[in-house]
Amino acid sequence: MANPTGNPDSVANGARLQATIAQAIREHKLDELGQILNDRGFDFVTQYGNRAVPAEGGDGRPFRCNPRGKDLGGISAFQGLTDFPQLVQAVSPGPRRAVTADDGLRYTQAKTLTEAGFVVVAAPTKRNARHVRIEYPGEWTAQVARRFDDLWSRGTFASTAVDTPEDDGSGE
Repeated sequence: MANPTGNPDSVANGARLQATIAQAIREHKLDELGQILNDRGFDFVTQYGNRAVPAEGGDGRPFRCNPRGKDLGGISAFQGLTDFPQLVQAVSPGPRRAVTADDGLRYTQAKTLTEAGFVVVAAPTKRNARHVRIEYPGEWTAQVARRFDDLWSRGTFASTAVDTPEDDGSGE
């Protein structure tokens, strides 16, 4: 696995970092890369999605862009870069389950969210000490949901463990 080098600010939005993260996902070394990036000042957030079970209110997309009523006005995510097995276990109640081809993840930097007006709040749970809630201080409208969605990487799914160009599970 290649380690990112250079100034974090110059690499943060670059294709090189995207490629490094994609490689770490393929090699099941995302947690290791996450630690390297955290040590360099990156503060990533990972979101879970599933193509077989589209997000409620998400227009058939696998990743949630609108909070559900039970989520207290926020969307759940995970602090840091989180690999498939940890992510699946954290979101799946009950006994351990295997990662399926439809399990997906996407990531962004916390500062990207905050610069766009969102608030990232640490909200650890019994099952997930790295749980965060992403909130918006105003009304979460369709326009806010689109802006939120645009701040994330493209979805990476366990079936291929590589970035799927604009594959949002909608079949379009």
